[in-house]
Amino acid sequence: MSTLLETRLAETRARGVYPYNQPLTRSGPARALLDGREYLVGSSYDYLSLIGHPAIERAAAEAIARGGTATGGVRLLTGTTPEHLALERRIAALYGTEDCVTFSSGYFANIGAMAAVGGRGTAAFVDALCHRSVIDACTLAGARMHRFRHNDAPHLRERLADAAGRRAVVFVESVYSMDGDLAPLPGIACAAHAAGATLLVDDAHGLGVLAPPTDPAGGHFRLDGADVRCWVGSLSKAVPSNGGFVATDAATADRIRHVAAPYIFSAAATPSAVAAAACALEVMEAEPWRRQALRRNVAAFLAALDRGAGAHPAESPIVPVHYPDDDTALAAAAFIRDRGALVTPIVSPAVGPRRPRLRICINAAHTPDDLALLAEAVNAFDRTLPVPPE
Repeated sequence: MSTLLETRLAETRARGVYPYNQPLTRSGPARALLDGREYLVGSSYDYLSLIGHPAIERAAAEAIARGGTATGGVRLLTGTTPEHLALERRIAALYGTEDCVTFSSGYFANIGAMAAVGGRGTAAFVDALCHRSVIDACTLAGARMHRFRHNDAPHLRERLADAAGRRAVVFVESVYSMDGDLAPLPGIACAAHAAGATLLVDDAHGLGVLAPPTDPAGGHFRLDGADVRCWVGSLSKAVPSNGGFVATDAATADRIRHVAAPYIFSAAATPSAVAAAACALEVMEAEPWRRQALRRNVAAFLAALDRGAGAHPAESPIVPVHYPDDDTALAAAAFIRDRGALVTPIVSPAVGPRRPRLRICINAAHTPDDLALLAEAVNAFDRTLPVPPE
C-alpha cells in the first residue's frame, strides 16, 4: 500500500517539479553543472563565496599530506589532534569564551550542548522556528520542551514564569535558517537572565555574516560575554568545510567532552575539514570585503523584487519568497530552473502547510547580472499567478 510520502514523490516526479537530491558539479563561484547545463546557484550556504578559495584548498590538501584522510578514532580516544585544539582555541577567541569543543557536524554540536547543560528534568524553552537539530537535542537530552512565539521576548518571559523553580534552558538562533530574520537577542538574554535560565544561541547562519561578539564595536547584538552560555555553530555555511562547535566556558566544555554522545561515539572531524575551517576563519578576518559585498548583494536583490524588500534585515543572506501552497512553491522552483537558476523550494512538513517558500541564499560572488536574473525569474513567475502571493 502506497504511503502519503510515496504518493507525493510520484506526483512531483511525474510533473517534472521534483527538485531534491540533484547531483551538482561545481563549475565556479555561484555556478554548478546539472545534466550538462550550467546554472546559477541561488540557494547555497556559501555566503562569503569561500568554496574554492585557493588558500583554503591548499590548507586542506596539506593537512591530508601531513596527517592522512582521517584520524582513526573518536575525539575522546584517539581522534584528537593538535589541529583540533588549535581550531577550538581560534573559535573560542572569536566568541570571547574560555573554551570550545568541535564536532563533525553542526547537528551534533547542538546535541552536545544540550547534553551538557540540559538533561532530564530540565525545562527547555525553544523559539517556535528553531532548527530540527535543536528539537532533537532537547528530546535526546530528556528535557521537557516548551515552545514560545517566534522572536517574542515577552512571551518567553511568560513561559519562563510558568517554570519558576525548575532548571531552565532557552535556545534560539541568531539568524533563522528558513525565514532569514534575526533574533532580538538582547531582549531574549534579559528574559533568560531574569529567570535564571541558561541561554544557548545557534549561530550556524550568523558566523561570518554578522559581526562576532568580540568585534571591537561589541558584536552585532551588543551582548555581554556572560549573557550567552553556549554559542553553537556550523563549519559548513560561511565556513566552507564540515563540522560544528560549542564555544562556552571551561567547565561546560569539559562536561561536553565527557557526556556528549556525538563527541564520544562519532568519528572526529577529518584533518582536511579541520584545516579548511581554520584557514577559512583566517581568510574571513583578512578579507572583510566579502561580508560587505554580501550585504550590498542582499540589498540589490531585495530592491529588484517586485514584492518589495519588506522588513528583511540587510545583514541576512537568507531571503524567503513565500507562496500559498506546496504545489506553487514547487512550480516556482521549476519555472526559475528553466530560466537558468537553481533555487530550493521548502515545503511541508519542513515548514507549515501554509508557509511554503523558496529559500533564496544570496552570496558575495553573485554579480549584478546574477541578482537581476534571480529577481526577474521570481517576478516573472509571480506574474503568472492568478492572485498576488502574500
